[in-house]
Amino acid sequence: MFLSTLRHRAFAQPSQALWESAVLLLLSIIAFSLGLPGWIGWVLVAFSLAFLFAHLSGERSAPITNWLHGNIGLTAGWLRENLKLATVSALITVSGFLVLNYTNGLKQEIDLVRSASDAERSQNSEAIRNRDERIQNLLSATLNVPVLLSPQNARSRASVKHVVLQWASQLAYEHYLVEITRFDSFGKFTTKPIPATNPVQMSTLYPPGFTDSIGPGIYFWRVAAGDLDAGRASPQGSWSGYYRFDVFGSTIDRIHQNHRLTVGVTYNQNSDFMRRNEDGEPYGFDAELMGILSKKLGCDSDLNPNSSVWGQPLVIEYPSIDSLLRIGVLGGEVDLALSSVTKTLYRKNLGINFTQGYFDSHLVLLSRPSVGALAIRDAEVGAIEKTTNADAVKELCHARKCTPVPLKSFQDMLNALADGTVKFILVDEALSLQMIHHKQVRVVIHDVAKALPNYESLIGYPKEQYAIATPDEGLELKLTRILDDLQRDGTLQHLKEKYELAEGPPAKESY
Repeated sequence: MFLSTLRHRAFAQPSQALWESAVLLLLSIIAFSLGLPGWIGWVLVAFSLAFLFAHLSGERSAPITNWLHGNIGLTAGWLRENLKLATVSALITVSGFLVLNYTNGLKQEIDLVRSASDAERSQNSEAIRNRDERIQNLLSATLNVPVLLSPQNARSRASVKHVVLQWASQLAYEHYLVEITRFDSFGKFTTKPIPATNPVQMSTLYPPGFTDSIGPGIYFWRVAAGDLDAGRASPQGSWSGYYRFDVFGSTIDRIHQNHRLTVGVTYNQNSDFMRRNEDGEPYGFDAELMGILSKKLGCDSDLNPNSSVWGQPLVIEYPSIDSLLRIGVLGGEVDLALSSVTKTLYRKNLGINFTQGYFDSHLVLLSRPSVGALAIRDAEVGAIEKTTNADAVKELCHARKCTPVPLKSFQDMLNALADGTVKFILVDEALSLQMIHHKQVRVVIHDVAKALPNYESLIGYPKEQYAIATPDEGLELKLTRILDDLQRDGTLQHLKEKYELAEGPPAKESY
């Protein structure tokens, strides 16, 4: 009966006691949330429960209700009169507390994130400092490591007695060690450190004795600052990396083992004799002639016993005619050189073998088509440096009182002529035939060499010709026979016409 009465009172219309219980409960929550002394909150909870009990008990709890009203009359009376206002105030207070609590929590999270970010930034700064220190230490150590220059890695030599090894270093040392490892044809190897013969110039001659000769084999070498101590290597710094070079007993031996030709070229003339096409491949008269020679030599049983195994030529580029002949041919790096090379007695006396000429050429003095006065005296005359043309222009300017201007390439000459840096250029007629035919330049003197006796003696032959240069006399004879055949069957003439290099009558001189 009592339980049914409680159930009925619980779901009945809210009484004043119930409202007072709710308000007191809210106040107790606020008291706990604001951190007030605990007893205040618990007193409010007790009064709230008492009013709740009064609501549930109805008339039976009248004595309790009257006692509560009597003991907390002022508070309860104010609550009865301002119940709605108290409720709203309580809700606002709770909401403010929740917002304040959320804001404090958000601030704490932001502080945590900021602290973590500062810690990470500090760690990154430390890591960066450590990295920079490692890089600085590495760079400092690198200053002591020589950089190998020549022979270039994986280059070969043939028919040479010595090899000059060259390197560079940021710091110069009084002594250098060169460690050389040689593998012979049987796979056996020997390693020996030697002191550099020319440490001031950072180079050494190998073998160091002038009467010694380098033997065939595969060589690996490296360099370090230091000297020998009781016959043992005592490096003062780090060793460089390794470079490799191969040595063959003769040019023919290299062709035998490689099953292809090694051909030296230069593109600095950028002409239709030899230049790069859009794909970066060799293009022009000499480039096509190189392919023809390679096919015919591949069928020569003396050079290639197994004609089924023959590769395309290995092309090595050099920056100039001078380096092509001095390093490529005389240094034994190539089997032949093919880049409109003029055949001269001076070069032959240096030890270069030349085939018969395959293209006749003349020296011509050119100017811009629109140039006015053609007086050579006191004018600037350009020519490619370190070539026979450079020797010719010196003699010409000595006789005509002009100024020789050395330029690095054929294109540099054309640019200098176009922008007025020079008034004239001295070039091979063969390299400028197309420009002459299309009237892009003006011929001032057609055959300059006739007026240059020293230059004619330098050439040493009845006429100027392009020829193939090779360090091997036997290979020169084979190449000459092939050129004879190509001349007879019209192949050379066909190439001249294909690249518009056919020689016509001399252009009319304007001088």
